[in-house]
Amino acid sequence: MTSWFKWSALSLVAALAACGGGGGGSDSTPQPDQAVSISFAAVAGSTPVRCGSTITGLGTGAVNALLADLRFYLTDIQLVNDQGVAVPVTLTTNNWQQTSTSGHVALIDLEDGSGACSTDGTPETNAVVTGTVPAGHYVKLKATVGVPEKLSHSDVMAAAAPLDIMAMGWSWQAGRKFMKLELNPVGGVTTTPASGTPTTVSTYSLHLASTNCSGPGDGTDTCAKKNLA
Repeated sequence: MTSWFKWSALSLVAALAACGGGGGGSDSTPQPDQAVSISFAAVAGSTPVRCGSTITGLGTGAVNALLADLRFYLTDIQLVNDQGVAVPVTLTTNNWQQTSTSGHVALIDLEDGSGACSTDGTPETNAVVTGTVPAGHYVKLKATVGVPEKLSHSDVMAAAAPLDIMAMGWSWQAGRKFMKLELNPVGGVTTTPASGTPTTVSTYSLHLASTNCSGPGDGTDTCAKKNLA
């Protein structure tokens, strides 16, 4: 298990399961690829984070909050074997994963459209990446939070799943939101904009995506700040 993202007391964890295959034996006969399943979950400490359930003790102020959204795209997904070699995962094509000549991408959706997640959320969820790797013993996960540039800057309305979700489009910058994490803390969030007048809003939003982009939005766009994590 590896914890690869952390926001205060809120963490995302991933667990790997591999089926079939062998590796490590002396038999030189090529082994068939093995299926892998990488599951994700959001936790606050050891408590599962879900829409509709209060998250307690977040941040230095130990405030309570409600989850309003939690979705993110992954690309360049690799498993690292016991020899330290990173091997790309061949993704299974389905409504949550896409493989094309322009790149590979998977969407993890940990909101279910209930409670505070009802504004932009959907009942459908996905907490797993599935695919295949060559037979072997794998001990670590490597991945990038993001969308390949050619896939990110494409028409959301015409895109194939999982890039067809309007809530993951970033209209003012074009392209996709790589990560959409939104929380509604008790008392809201107070910010001080350039005007110097403090403003309190109900939702803390972490929207990660590429910026300083230019182009017609047809997959040929380029971004000065790719902001891949």
